[in-house]
Amino acid sequence: MVALQVAGITLAYNRQPVLAGVSFDAFAGELIGLVGPNGSGKSTLIRGVCRRLTPKAGSVRVCGLEVAAIKRDELARLVAVVPQTPYLPESFTAWEIVLMGRTPHLGMLRYESARDNSIAWSAIELTGTRHLAARRVGELSGGERQLVLIARALTQEPRVLLLDEPTAHLDIKHQTRMLDLVRRLCREQGLACVAALHDLNLAAQYCDRLVMLGGGKVRAHGGVEEVLTGENIRDVYGAEVCIGRHPTTGLPVVLPSIDGLGEHLGRALPAARSP
Repeated sequence: MVALQVAGITLAYNRQPVLAGVSFDAFAGELIGLVGPNGSGKSTLIRGVCRRLTPKAGSVRVCGLEVAAIKRDELARLVAVVPQTPYLPESFTAWEIVLMGRTPHLGMLRYESARDNSIAWSAIELTGTRHLAARRVGELSGGERQLVLIARALTQEPRVLLLDEPTAHLDIKHQTRMLDLVRRLCREQGLACVAALHDLNLAAQYCDRLVMLGGGKVRAHGGVEEVLTGENIRDVYGAEVCIGRHPTTGLPVVLPSIDGLGEHLGRALPAARSP
């Protein structure tokens, strides 16, 4: 089932165009990676999808509903966003942050019910953050805050999850823990997830499909091996790389070509074949 449809959207700031004619679909149970160099519009695209930035042209549909035509609380019940640099009140506990995810489901002057609390606790259990529940946000590490934000997003019970650079500033343990969790949620709960990712190797190992942005448009879109080619990376990033294969998964591994090093590594690692 198509959970998210992005059809030819154009996004701009103060009449300054950033992206034009962007189209892609995301299916339930699928993890889509947005990749591209700094300033290519990955975060802008996420803002456009969740209506924090109004498209100048084109349309976005979630579960068949036109995003521009539905109320914000209804949209928040369908789409959850984990921003790159969120503002979190440091005096609040992790539990209070997670419970905020129920806000779109509450009417005026309504307090959280036993069911709301149960949903929030389930999200905390799922993200492995139970031990953080009573701690204040100011006491949490970057990785812990990101997991709490994912728990808050899951408490919304969304159909689509948007992640803006979820692994930024995280060490490798927290990077893999977070992406393992996101991929499992897609598989087990049927979420459609779109994640802006800076690290091409993480994108290659975790994503089902990739959308590569560059020069204000989609430069490549498809399977990992189809998108992460030396030619695409050279054209979009302006960098020479060596494409090898992961020794366990067989998926592409992107290594920098530094003077003669890239040629040497190219012989050591068999190049990923194009489909």
